[in-house]
Amino acid sequence: MTSRSAIDGMTWVFASNTLARLVTVAGQVVVGWLLVPEDFGIYALALSMSAMITALRNGGIGQIMIQRAEELHAKVRLYRNYSLAINALGTLILLAMAAPAFGERTSLALVLTGIALSLPLSAPSLIYRSRLIVDRNFRAVASMTLWSTLLWHASIALLAFAGLGPVSFAIAPLLQASYESIAGRRYAGALPVDPPAHKTQWRDYFLLFADTRWIMLSSAALALATNGVYFAVSALTDTRTVGIFFFAFQLVLALSMPVYSAIETVLPTVLSSLNRDRSQQVVLYARVVRGIAVAGIPFSIVCALLLPWLMNLVWRGKWDIAAPAAQILVTCIPVWLIVNAGRALIDARGLWRVRFWVLSAYAVGGIAVAAVASRYHGTVESIAIALAVFYALFVAVFVMIQTRLGVPWRSILLVLSVAAAISIAALLLALGIAGTSAVAVMLLFVGLAVVGNLLLRHTWQDIFLTVSTYRR
Repeated sequence: MTSRSAIDGMTWVFASNTLARLVTVAGQVVVGWLLVPEDFGIYALALSMSAMITALRNGGIGQIMIQRAEELHAKVRLYRNYSLAINALGTLILLAMAAPAFGERTSLALVLTGIALSLPLSAPSLIYRSRLIVDRNFRAVASMTLWSTLLWHASIALLAFAGLGPVSFAIAPLLQASYESIAGRRYAGALPVDPPAHKTQWRDYFLLFADTRWIMLSSAALALATNGVYFAVSALTDTRTVGIFFFAFQLVLALSMPVYSAIETVLPTVLSSLNRDRSQQVVLYARVVRGIAVAGIPFSIVCALLLPWLMNLVWRGKWDIAAPAAQILVTCIPVWLIVNAGRALIDARGLWRVRFWVLSAYAVGGIAVAAVASRYHGTVESIAIALAVFYALFVAVFVMIQTRLGVPWRSILLVLSVAAAISIAALLLALGIAGTSAVAVMLLFVGLAVVGNLLLRHTWQDIFLTVSTYRR
């Protein structure tokens, strides 16, 4: 697959995810009016408790199917049965976790139960989605993502309007999982049947587990990195604080997900097709990082300028308490995207053990930082600041260790540094000229950032000439 194919695929996914994020933001607007911080706190706690289990729901089959596309028709029954078994095990574990909470924390128990029962329902959809990606039918993947997101938020909004409170989050996963499996069957068609020459044996399952164990562990680590911070905050603060933090975090995630999902869906497949030409693979990866740096940093600054005003306008002051944390966390978007792009390169190489250790460091570090900030300060803003500093330091170290993958880390860091310097200089100039008017500062900042990148276009060309010739 060429760079052009990558752009086409990412365009479809980006467009659908942009619409999906608009739906997400609209859903959060509605639910933000219907629920209180304590309701979001209960859901955040349930997510953090179930994160590692739900991350294992496909047993790493998706990555294996993408990397070994030529084996799909011969091993589809093996993949399907293995995924069902992993999901069934996850359901039992989550039900066991939910049982003690009934009576004392019934809402939490019901949310955990809903998540648990959704796992076996989602197993077929994961196989179908992986097959669509293998077939590079990104349009179908995009359509599934959009309608699934719409169903999720519409169901939560309607259930919350009906007065179910946090229990709304228990029913929505069941509806979403059912839809995705039905839609996956429609788009992907019937799964091929194993040829008579191939009979699945117990040994095949053990070998598949040996192949996927690092994928599952790293998926659990990634889920822990995303949701584990909620558990740290909830364990050391109160339900209201974790609810406010969760609301701010989810709002920022909604802004980053169109590009994040496009990278996650398309880039591993594209980079995997270039495994025999590592120099071109590195060049493509560097181009993605450059795009993130040049566009992502200014975007995050614009969002930081506008979020307090927009949140006050939409929720009429109800969620102003979450605005400072959202401003801080939105600056993390470029970091999250760069980590995701680096993870795509590791996935393409099939370095599952490396993937696990990198994501484990990412997860444990984030949870530890959130825990320390919660313990010694306890405010939503201090937790957000601590996480932002950690993510910035992590991405610098992450880029440097990529030298083992043949990535010229000095050039990558130079790209990031120059892009950040242009944005910071543009912001300072805009603040000095426009004063306290947020809209004027934003418009002037965007103009200065664009001019700065245009003036340095030759610098960008020199950087990428270095990247492209590094391996030659």
